[in-house]
Parts: sequence; structure tokens; C-alpha cells
Amino acid sequence: MFPSAAASIAPRALVSFRERFPALELSVIVADAREALSLLRGGDLDLTLCLDGDEPDEQDAPGLHYIPLLEDPMYIAFPAGHRLADLPCVALEDLAAETWMLPTHGDRYPDVLQVLRACHAAGFEPSIAFEYDDYPALLGFVSARVGIAPIPDMISRAIREDVVVRPVDPRLPPRAVLAAVPAGYRSHAAAAMLDILHDVSAAWIAVGSLSPR
Repeated sequence: MFPSAAASIAPRALVSFRERFPALELSVIVADAREALSLLRGGDLDLTLCLDGDEPDEQDAPGLHYIPLLEDPMYIAFPAGHRLADLPCVALEDLAAETWMLPTHGDRYPDVLQVLRACHAAGFEPSIAFEYDDYPALLGFVSARVGIAPIPDMISRAIREDVVVRPVDPRLPPRAVLAAVPAGYRSHAAAAMLDILHDVSAAWIAVGSLSPR
């Protein structure tokens, strides 16, 4: 699983699985999606949580099957007291002069690509001061007023008190969260975990998240 899934839906799925199947042993790793998908393809894993775009050139290739679970909205995190923090929804074009921080190194990751494309569509190139592949760490830098940062709903529901999260208009494209399993044979345990992930994802969506008012 990728880190923000480990901080949100995955623990709920693991608890449910253990309650239903106490005799089965679970082994869990938090890893870069590309590494995890490679392990899955090699037979070392039964199931992987990933994002659409983690393997942009391979999702149509044989070997793995991808199952949609949910769409994870993206917001912008501001330091408390920021000039735009009191608005219920912020115009994306009003962020053109802000200093940005992105959630990873380089622009090949789906989170970053979606944000960059949205900024370009709004008519500006974001000024990027910092890149780091850890959302909680980024929020620490947001609170220190180093810049603003895009944050997924999976992280925003446990936001720290010195950071404010707001939707933007037009909305940033959501992240598509997928489960990946080997094509063909699927163990009963993997099939059961998929059912649980669907239930947990539906419950996560039903709770609701931020939305423009």
C-alpha cells in the first residue's frame, strides 16, 4: 500500500479482515507503488493498493488486473492565518503568486502531474520551493509558512491545527485509488480482501469530505 492509504482506509480494511478471518495471517508493507506493483507482478504479493497512473505504460499490459475503489479529492493546504484561509473555496488562479510545495521529487508521479496540469489550465506555472514524498512532512512545512501544498482527502481528514485545508475552483482532479491483483487466479483470501476494501471505500466516501459551499 502507498502511505496515504496506510493512513486512512487500509487500517480499517485490516481490522475488518482480521475480525472475519482470525486464522489467516496478514503481512503488510508500505512501499512506493511502482516497487509494490513489481513485487505483485513477481508473485511476492497477493494485492496492492495503488493510484491510477502509477504505471502509466503498463496498466493495459497482461499480468495484473486493476479494480477501482474510490476517487480521492485533492485540496490545498494553507498555514493558519493565510490571507485566503477564511474563504470556503479558493479560486485556483488566485494561487498563481504563491510558493508551492509538491508531494514528491520530479513530475512523473500522478499526484504531481494532476496538480501541474490544473495550474497550467488556470494560466500559470507554479513556483515550486520544495518537493518531498511525505504528506505529513509537507504539512509541517506548510505550518512553518514555507508555502502551500496540494493535499489528498485521505490526509486532510486528520489535519493538524495549524494548517487549513480548502477546496479550489476549478477543483483539482481527484486521485483514482485502485486495487491491483494478479490476472487470472485469485486466492480466496485476496478475493475476501477485495470485498472488504470495496465496503471500506464506500464507507469512507459516505462520511463525506470538504466541498465548495
